[in-house]
Amino acid sequence: MLNEDGEQIKLRSTATNVTPEVLWSGHYKFGANRLHIIQALDEVLAHLEEAYGLKI
Repeated sequence: MLNEDGEQIKLRSTATNVTPEVLWSGHYKFGANRLHIIQALDEVLAHLEEAYGLKI
């Protein structure tokens, strides 16, 4: 993830006081690519909510 200053940081699942902007920057590095997993999960959940009425 990237902090507010654009510096790369690592967070654990127990991290607190994390802003939504920092969470949104979450990605996995795969070679020269970045897989933006948080954005992809958000899209999957939005699809499930819309298509199947999923309530979270």
